[in-house]
Amino acid sequence: MRRSCLLVLCWGLILLGCVQCSNEYFIESPIRTEIAGFSLEEAQAYFEEEASQPSAKKRLWEKSSKATLVPGDFIPEWESATGAERNGTACYNVPITGTTYRFIALVKNGQDSLKYKAKVNVWQKLVIVKNLRTSNMSQYILTLVPTPEYEAQYGTEAAKEFMNCGYRNHFSGLAIFTLVYVPFPIEVCRYEDGKLMEKVFVPNAREAFKNKKEAYEPMRAMLSPVSIRRVEMQ
Repeated sequence: MRRSCLLVLCWGLILLGCVQCSNEYFIESPIRTEIAGFSLEEAQAYFEEEASQPSAKKRLWEKSSKATLVPGDFIPEWESATGAERNGTACYNVPITGTTYRFIALVKNGQDSLKYKAKVNVWQKLVIVKNLRTSNMSQYILTLVPTPEYEAQYGTEAAKEFMNCGYRNHFSGLAIFTLVYVPFPIEVCRYEDGKLMEKVFVPNAREAFKNKKEAYEPMRAMLSPVSIRRVEMQ
């Protein structure tokens, strides 16, 4: 089991450097339901195959688990998936519907404040990625935490406006990437009006988190302005 989890983690790390953020504004790229060399059916088959592996059967999102950002049991909305391609990497962004719980975030009134100024909704989607040069594939849970100002203006558009391998449009807030079966964040990006302002990537975040290693501190600092809470579905 441990070896399987490590293999999943390493596999994801190979691709993460290829699919992530840029310091420049993204030029808006076409949103497509099909990409040459990477069909939606292939993405769905990959997701289902990974879900059937022994490493997935333990289900790190069991109800007893309190791990932050674990989406619980969810249903991918394949009919609403959108594809994008950038620099030889293709990606499907798939909305998900949680069946056990959802998330909200309390936003602090200042970096060091103990008081919260606002509550925002947290949006999650499944991201399935393929390197078109090597055919390697991986998948992530993308968690979007909009700023209170962004949510007040755009509401549910937060989940639609941020496309992995595509445009970020005017999204402001945090984009947090975790592997599907490993609940600890491996990358956090902060955006303002669609522009990447800050990024932290921790290759072995699970061990760094448990052992409170210095490597995890920059990520802790980026996440410190918000407190993400799990809300049970009624």
